[in-house]
Amino acid sequence: MEGASEEVALRTNSIWKNPFDNNQYRGIELANGLRALLVSGSRTGMSAAAMSVKVGSLMDPIDYQGLAHFCEHMVAAGGSQKYPDENGFKTFVESNYGHFNAFTESDKTSYVFEVPSGCFEEALDRFSQCFVSPVFTESLAEREVKAVDSEFWKTANEDFEKLEAVRKALSKRGHDYRKLACGNSKTLRTVPGRTLKQAVKTFHETHYSANLMTLCVIDNKPLDEMEETLKTLDFHKIPNKNLETKLAGNDSFLILEFPTDDFDQFYSSQPADYVVQLINCSLQGGLAANLKKRYSIGYLLAEQRTIARGFGLFSVQITINWLKHVPEMLELVFSYIGHLKRVGVQEWIHKEILSLRMLKEQRSKISESERAKELSTALGTVPFEDVLKKGFADSFDEGTINRVLDHLDPYNMNCVVISSEKDDTNYSLRDEYYDFMYKKSKILERKKMSFRVAMEKSNGTWSLPDRNPYLVGKPNFEHIEYFKTKVRTIRDDEFVNVRHQQRCYPNKPKLEIGISVVLPSLCDDLQEFSLAYLFTQFFKFAFSEELYHAELAEITFYMKTTMRGFTIHCTGLDRRLVHFVESLFEKLASFKPECSIYCKQPLQPYDKVRMLLNCTLFEKHWSFEDPRIQDLTRTDVKDFATRVWNVFRLEFAVVGNLTQEETQKMAENVLETVQKKHPLSRSFREEEVPRNRCAKIEGRILRVEHVEKDNPMTQSCVLFYIPVEDEDSANLELLAKIMASSSFTILRTREQLGYTVFSRKYITCATQGIAIVVQGGYNPHFVERRIEAFLVTLREEIENMGKEEFDDRAESVADYIQAKKDRLYVEDEALLWTDFPEFQFSEEDSEETKRKAKSSQVLKTTKRELLDFFDRRIAAESKERRSVVSIHMRSNAPLLEDDGRKRRKEDNEKQEEWMEHKKQRKASQS
Repeated sequence: MEGASEEVALRTNSIWKNPFDNNQYRGIELANGLRALLVSGSRTGMSAAAMSVKVGSLMDPIDYQGLAHFCEHMVAAGGSQKYPDENGFKTFVESNYGHFNAFTESDKTSYVFEVPSGCFEEALDRFSQCFVSPVFTESLAEREVKAVDSEFWKTANEDFEKLEAVRKALSKRGHDYRKLACGNSKTLRTVPGRTLKQAVKTFHETHYSANLMTLCVIDNKPLDEMEETLKTLDFHKIPNKNLETKLAGNDSFLILEFPTDDFDQFYSSQPADYVVQLINCSLQGGLAANLKKRYSIGYLLAEQRTIARGFGLFSVQITINWLKHVPEMLELVFSYIGHLKRVGVQEWIHKEILSLRMLKEQRSKISESERAKELSTALGTVPFEDVLKKGFADSFDEGTINRVLDHLDPYNMNCVVISSEKDDTNYSLRDEYYDFMYKKSKILERKKMSFRVAMEKSNGTWSLPDRNPYLVGKPNFEHIEYFKTKVRTIRDDEFVNVRHQQRCYPNKPKLEIGISVVLPSLCDDLQEFSLAYLFTQFFKFAFSEELYHAELAEITFYMKTTMRGFTIHCTGLDRRLVHFVESLFEKLASFKPECSIYCKQPLQPYDKVRMLLNCTLFEKHWSFEDPRIQDLTRTDVKDFATRVWNVFRLEFAVVGNLTQEETQKMAENVLETVQKKHPLSRSFREEEVPRNRCAKIEGRILRVEHVEKDNPMTQSCVLFYIPVEDEDSANLELLAKIMASSSFTILRTREQLGYTVFSRKYITCATQGIAIVVQGGYNPHFVERRIEAFLVTLREEIENMGKEEFDDRAESVADYIQAKKDRLYVEDEALLWTDFPEFQFSEEDSEETKRKAKSSQVLKTTKRELLDFFDRRIAAESKERRSVVSIHMRSNAPLLEDDGRKRRKEDNEKQEEWMEHKKQRKASQS
């Protein structure tokens, strides 16, 4: 303890931090036992806070499974005595361009938010009241049960949920881990003599205590000022009930793969990371490469995690194609584990892991809210001085690493196989909550012995990975000073266009390279586009092994097929990224598909409706799920690979710590590589690439109906899109922000139409507008009517706003628009729905001028002008509203019953009231 005051029981500034960390840290413990970590040095103009509470699903009463998760919902959505409005905190945060979220885990619950620094103190005051005096009402409890149930069904059909359910079924009878952590309407019910409100209130009073809470606050103010602010708020009034944390047992339970000890206490050496990295290694001589070669597996993922204080789980997940080879694959797994034991623990691998962690921290783009969540959670298990050490294994502990390996034994294993087999007649057990069939059987003793023998013998096929070339001779960036040039086109000829901006940041040698390979043949031909898509998927699958060292060294690689060709996006920390790009094109220019499979990630309903929207809006846009793609063979893709480079052009965009000369040299090397392998290739004229225009939509509303038949989906989804004119861009920005918080409050919290509800400004190709997405269990037509009714309510909300509140909203939007200048790309929220940002930046002065003009226009917008815009472009009865596109994705699960008659009556009354109000306003104006 370095000193304290009457308000603060403990204060310390002696906190370890890594060499690249420029933030200032202080730990304080308040008189009520609450421990808080103060972080001064927000780099983004945003401030954040997170509260971690040592209570989770393991503490659920057996009669109320999911109660900890439900309590999290009640605390997050309920009001407080000082701020009684339901969902008031989330509304305040989102109305200021921030965000708020909460998470319930096995033995902890986290609440985290992020807002612009200007309104952080008020947000922190509101946040404290959520824990000082939360208000639970019966009506809120009834609504949030529906929200929890919707959240349950949102992922009920996902394999990872079924896997977790089987883990629980295989654990020890009577163990708390077997409970349904999420909860649903079945487990969260009113029992005789007790309401759900009473149950959650009792749970909160029993488990929420200041001595079980840890807080992290991140701001851009000095530490002394942050501490004074914290003392003026009510965090010290959170009751301290001196509760003891409930520890889960660590004996005689079985879960998927290998139960382990709790290794969180070894945060200085991170022993499990050593084993995880070697098992995950995809290079030749490793486990994944051997499994792919022998059994054509899709992917392998090993991880070790602490389930709760006292026990953990080491899992190895493998995508398989043939169930009959499972025993042989398990023998291979144990043979590799035995090899790791025989060669012994290598200190150089441990040092590489530490270097990689340092690189990750140096490049980190983690948000302030996510960082606050991590630190508040870590503060619950480690001293103030070491709170930043978690993840930095600066000490080498060979013995503890061997302890991890000792857990990976065939006599300490459960093996779960998830199959896509439709016939479940041979499965005798049914899961109580997720309603799927499964069977279990003991692993025979002779099989266990064969696995043990495999561990003890060496088959000569194993080897450790080579040293990472991206970590050798790392340059020193400690003396880099801030440097920035304007965006310039430094080359533009028939084959290559290069745009460049040099940006150097102290201790942050960031570099981003975007490359578009323009292929005019793709624009008009569905088959060519489909072949290009498959070519990209095969290449990414084949290139995965080459990416191993690069990804560990924080080099990222994305590639996707567009209507113009291939788009490649790479990021890294230094000029080694240039060598990576040149190596990438060496392989891409000569690539011919050899593998017969690739991994295709399933889409969520809200992603599918966005894809269907693009297919509807664009004159030429084909779905990656088009059935005609399925008819193409690997031979077709091989033929495509021989002609893909016949006609092409390369477009580069480079931002970061790279000079013009180095950028030009890289572009020249890439072009030489392609032309050397394809000497007969040519460039093309600009008119050979036709423009993709927006399709003309007839009528007031276009509904696109899609029913999932082959892929099981438990929820339906609606995307309601209202396009607006370009000249209304400032009004659109302001309305979108007001709508974002209101749509969640009304459609999700009040009406409980689904767990996934959001609205945002959406820009795609040559159109912009408002998109409202609702994913849940109701009929899409019913949901669409509720969205239209919500728009009427939204207009009333805007009209009832006071001038001060409206001006605050406008100011937060203007600040957000201006904040875009600090980003490498001028993005839009719509990019959250895409794979990664495209390189589409023009001259910097022009972008700066546009931002200032739009920001100024937003500040000048009056409430009357916004309402006029709403009446012209958004209101259902307006003749000026452009054709609306409503995408309906209907699940193959039974739909919920809606109270449509009652709601339609309410809608009609609101519409009549609105029309009468509109007539009166016109009469008064005339």
